[in-house]
Amino acid sequence: LDAGSTSSGSEPQQLICKELANHPAAMIVAQDPLVAFMINEQRGATAARVARHGIGIRPVDRLEEVCTDLADNSIIVYDHTPAKLRHPSGHQYYLYGVLVFEDPPESLCIIRLSAIGDCVHTLPVVRSIQATWPDTRITWIIGKTEYALFEGVSGIEFIIFDKSKGLRALMDVRRQLRGRSFPLLLHMHASMRANLVSLMVRAKLRIGFDKSRARDRQWLFTNHKIPALPRQHVMDGLFGFANEIGIEREEVVWDLPLADADREYARNKASGNQPVCVISPCSSQRFRNFRNWRQENYIALTRYMQSRYAAQVILTGGPTDLEHEYGRAITAGSDTPVLNLIGQTSLKQLAAVLERADLLICPDSGPAHMANAVGTPVIGLYATSNRHRTGPYGSQHLVVDRYPEAVKRELGKPVDALRWGQRVRNPDVMDLLRLEDVCAKVDEVLGSLPKRL
Repeated sequence: LDAGSTSSGSEPQQLICKELANHPAAMIVAQDPLVAFMINEQRGATAARVARHGIGIRPVDRLEEVCTDLADNSIIVYDHTPAKLRHPSGHQYYLYGVLVFEDPPESLCIIRLSAIGDCVHTLPVVRSIQATWPDTRITWIIGKTEYALFEGVSGIEFIIFDKSKGLRALMDVRRQLRGRSFPLLLHMHASMRANLVSLMVRAKLRIGFDKSRARDRQWLFTNHKIPALPRQHVMDGLFGFANEIGIEREEVVWDLPLADADREYARNKASGNQPVCVISPCSSQRFRNFRNWRQENYIALTRYMQSRYAAQVILTGGPTDLEHEYGRAITAGSDTPVLNLIGQTSLKQLAAVLERADLLICPDSGPAHMANAVGTPVIGLYATSNRHRTGPYGSQHLVVDRYPEAVKRELGKPVDALRWGQRVRNPDVMDLLRLEDVCAKVDEVLGSLPKRL
């Protein structure tokens, strides 16, 4: 990097970055309005489109002094390749480019249709945007099932996509957005269905995932990508969209709205002085999705919590035949009565029950992330998926994790040698989860609870 000459003093007003690793040369712009944009035109219109929105910096290693030093010299750098910068002070920093709006946009649109857990991970990103840009109107296109949990979230206009309607669902979205245009679209869902929804949204700047994460060719439906950062938790990956528009995460906030009636429902179901332990035994039933622990293990675990802690055990889940089968088996095998709510709660009621509980035990599934959002400890049961990518964000220390053993046995490789997010497609590996290990996590949570009067 070489400092350019300046007509107004000895400090550099421009820095020129050479092309790195076959990426477009960094576009470097002085904040002084008299200095023109300098754009490498080799890569065409994308750089020009981005330029119109203004460009900013953030340090890869979160060195806050970088921002301070560079602000003094009025330098803005854009590049998706980490660039080494030697500041006039002699210090070296690594920088990564992000978009910075001169003024917050008047509106933006978010696409995240499903699933429940992923939408729960999206909400803190939206909360961060709201905190930084309080006057920006936010529209979120969301699935019908997921909206049942998010209805009433403050400051967001929801547009419901009902996939059961097929093509009519797209037309519904198009009708509701007719005549509207957004300065910014955050395309936070890499799927073909979400790609088709994005065609219904008119937006100047359309930000999507980097190509490695842009499944179903999402990159064809966006004109700007967030940087590829390796081995992130799903929620950290989604926060990449906020980082890309210059919004830093200060704290993770969900603030799911629950009505008084939902909390009253939970109080009626979970009353008394004993610890309340919720078991959500099944994950969603998708093709080759093997995450469920055996029924006999849940029965033994229920007996343990009842005998040692006099716990009130509540079963939750959806209305599928498999979940009802689990519910009947666990109820029949328990020493004392179990409250079986499988197939009986709305998503809001489930969230209220989880909020009231002292503990949730479940496989990799939506309720794990719902419980995390309402502040309830989660003992996650993980063998076929990587907890560091999809585990309960605030309860990683409570996860019973046999994924490393599972991938070594089934794939013959260590975790570090696998594609991030690689799943194990053998249901038998859930047997690697030992009852005594799960009971030890229960002891860790319930043993630290204050005595109830």
